[in-house]
Amino acid sequence: MWSNRVASLPLPELALALLEVAGPSAPPEDLSLRRALYLLYADRFADALGALEPQPFDPAAEMTVENLIRATALAATPGPFAEPALSWLLDASSALVHDPAAALLADSLARVGRARGDHELADEAYAQLARLGVRDREVGPHLAALILLNRSQTELPEAQRHLTDALDLLAQVSESVATDPGPVLETAAELRRRGDLGGAAVLLRWVNRLNPKVAAIRQAQIGLPPSRPGPARIGSLTGVWTVVALVATWGLLTSHSWFTGLAVIGLGLWYRYVKMPGLSLVDSRLWRGASWLSLKPVTRRDLIAIGATTMVSIPVGVTAALTVLESLGRSGPPPLGQQVLVWALSLGVLPTVVGLLARRRRRREALRDEQVRLRAERHAMVTSSGRCRCWTCDTVSGSAVAVYLDCHLSPVGLPAALEPVAADFPGARLRTATCEQTGAAWLAVQLSEEGAVCLFRSALADRPAPGPVNPAASGTGFYLEPVRPAEPGSGHDRPGPE
Repeated sequence: MWSNRVASLPLPELALALLEVAGPSAPPEDLSLRRALYLLYADRFADALGALEPQPFDPAAEMTVENLIRATALAATPGPFAEPALSWLLDASSALVHDPAAALLADSLARVGRARGDHELADEAYAQLARLGVRDREVGPHLAALILLNRSQTELPEAQRHLTDALDLLAQVSESVATDPGPVLETAAELRRRGDLGGAAVLLRWVNRLNPKVAAIRQAQIGLPPSRPGPARIGSLTGVWTVVALVATWGLLTSHSWFTGLAVIGLGLWYRYVKMPGLSLVDSRLWRGASWLSLKPVTRRDLIAIGATTMVSIPVGVTAALTVLESLGRSGPPPLGQQVLVWALSLGVLPTVVGLLARRRRRREALRDEQVRLRAERHAMVTSSGRCRCWTCDTVSGSAVAVYLDCHLSPVGLPAALEPVAADFPGARLRTATCEQTGAAWLAVQLSEEGAVCLFRSALADRPAPGPVNPAASGTGFYLEPVRPAEPGSGHDRPGPE
């Protein structure tokens, strides 16, 4: 049972190792079929075909899991049966659109499309999985990448909608980017493989703004556009912005106020029509739009603080400008150019610096509020009362895992049969725990270096050897609402042979 749950993460190699450990407890026919299926999940098509009983391929064969695995492996590898096997898969997919096996067929076609480099076939298969409601950790990133690949490069609202849909989909797959950035990184990697560097850059930019301080996200942004400007571009940009500031200040100090309006219009046109290096115009506007994202909604209190800061910084700037001009004018009136420069620096640079500091402070407050919210949620889960429901809950994921491990389950030593598996997969950091009330054995699998963990329950009779009792587990009465396994094809569990 552990191996089947782990395969849906997807961690097919780990699932295969767990299946080998559980070998004697299952019929040989079921073991060979599951082994072939997990090898198929790992895209080891030749090995999957070798795990099945040798049989010639029959284009008229009925739809069974064994025939599906055989056809997928043959279609994904070059050979005389590749085209007949693909035709069999396409015919079966068309005939069984509303069958529970439709999700497994669409998943198989997606694997074949990836193995062949046929993006059209893979995209259509992922679109079918989306229509069937599949939203698991393997399919979700590919669907998000497909959504971004189809974004408009001429209409900003439509491109914005596609980006929002992709972010919402990834939020369903991963509870928190801070602890589980894997789906976002896989989406960006898929966009890179498809040559859409702009889409990958915009996605990571928005995720980084909404989830700051995630090292893996910042690392993935390296090498993506917009490229760093060279000395020539830095010089030209500095010159342009200096001219704009001087023109705006000239308009404020003279009767030609239309100069200021002209500078403001120029800034708007720059923002709207000037592309960033390596990005299209629409992607450039999406990239710049991320600058306005905030972890914390702007409240009335924030607006009052911003207004007060502005009202304070402007008089301070005026005072500083007058002081500087007075010192410069002791030997005579300073040149008009010096006056314009002093006023530009005083009324432009100082309020800008104050605004950036205020914005940085708001982001720090937003991060602190988020930490307070997470601690409050954890406290609410720990203090909630009720009875154990391990017999109805076979999967626990997200922030509830740590609480369930600490407050309800008792850790036990890793069974001897699992020690070689743990040594072969150190990144998974396998741990086992048990429920003292039901005897349910739980396997904890780490999904990411950032700390995301998933818990899987075995059959109630499969109980590891007793270990040291967790003192925090006694008398808490803690329980979690059950996370029930979904029906085949729903996206939360990958269908397979029972």
